[in-house]
Amino acid sequence: MSLFKKASRKRVYLKVGLMGPSGSGKTRSALELAKGLCEGKPIAVIDTENGSASLYSHVCEFDVADLEPPFDPEKYIEAIRAAEDAGYGVLIIDSFTHAWKYLLDKKEKLDARGGKQNQYANWGPVKAEADRLRDAILQSRIHVIACMRSKAEYSQEGGKVTKVGLAAIQEPDVEYEFTTVFQIAMDHNATPTKDRTGLFKDRVFRIEPKTGEAYLNWLNAADSDDYSIPPASVATLEASATAVPTAPPNEGTEFLRSLGLDEPGLAEYKALCKALDRKPSEIAMDGKAEGVSTAEELLVFTRGLKPVPTEQADDEPEAASKGKKPAKEGAKDAA
Repeated sequence: MSLFKKASRKRVYLKVGLMGPSGSGKTRSALELAKGLCEGKPIAVIDTENGSASLYSHVCEFDVADLEPPFDPEKYIEAIRAAEDAGYGVLIIDSFTHAWKYLLDKKEKLDARGGKQNQYANWGPVKAEADRLRDAILQSRIHVIACMRSKAEYSQEGGKVTKVGLAAIQEPDVEYEFTTVFQIAMDHNATPTKDRTGLFKDRVFRIEPKTGEAYLNWLNAADSDDYSIPPASVATLEASATAVPTAPPNEGTEFLRSLGLDEPGLAEYKALCKALDRKPSEIAMDGKAEGVSTAEELLVFTRGLKPVPTEQADDEPEAASKGKKPAKEGAKDAA
């Protein structure tokens, strides 16, 4: 009997990565995707974000496992296997980043204990743990959606440092392990950075249940001899193409007023918005999209946001790499 057989696309379990900065809507997007992907089976969530996933219990019905620090990869692996054994249709990991941060902290402790000469060797046990978690995800017989925080990524050529985009706060190149990886922007729109299905090429959209349905149509056509994108998937995506909600004029302002912030709260909120260099009405609409419904929830949401790097910030690494002083400092020295 031959070891080889005819190649064909067979049904697989999807591994989808969602990466984006804090407040971009990764958790909500993951739940919306799971709703369309679960085929009526229950949804499970591994929550390492201090119970934040449960704030979205109105989006869909799901079961949650709240993990407490330290975020040892073995805790994730145990939860992944429990979700498989319990027959869940989709597992959301929120956040995959915490496991990597745990491993980086472990590496630092090993370095401090063993001296600089052992720093390279110390990656051995850390990498082994990262590999075990990655393999548990990839080999699991369940659809997995992994949420990852992202940060600005820079490249350096000839002494010039240039921002090249955003990268997941995870093991380098981990995105190549996923079926699809979406970058979620602060306006909650998703852009595919890697997609083995071909479904989402050149598309920018908000993830919703129809996104999961498009995946299902693609998977259900896996036994066909036609390797093109199934018409049903195309139709589903086209139907959702206009579903990206845009805020009518002043809607954010009206929503902000409806929350009834008191004077101290309003002062804090305006200060936070100013520090973030964003309009109060814009952040209010982002909060509404994330399920904010009270003044206190809006303040908590806004405190958790981080400033988006500006072009000026991008120039600083370049100046530093050339040993130049910022213009203001140079002018002061000249004076």
